[in-house]
Amino acid sequence: MPSSGLPSTVAAAEISTRRFDTARPRRWLRAKLAAAKNRLAGMAAEIPLLKSVVGSTKDAIVTRKKRAAVEDLRRCCGR
Repeated sequence: MPSSGLPSTVAAAEISTRRFDTARPRRWLRAKLAAAKNRLAGMAAEIPLLKSVVGSTKDAIVTRKKRAAVEDLRRCCGR
């Protein structure tokens, strides 16, 4: 440090570079976090649709099983 008490231009440049080096990973992490939040929001938006699809699929399976049971009873009873 020069006698004036102010850092030299070399030291100032080094400090500036250090700030830039630490800011870059932070920006990168913020970008990754934002991307992850967007993916999560997209997946959360799909959940109600998937629930309805699963529900209708289960209903269809139950209906088919009931029809099969009715057909078995008809065959057994000879109708």
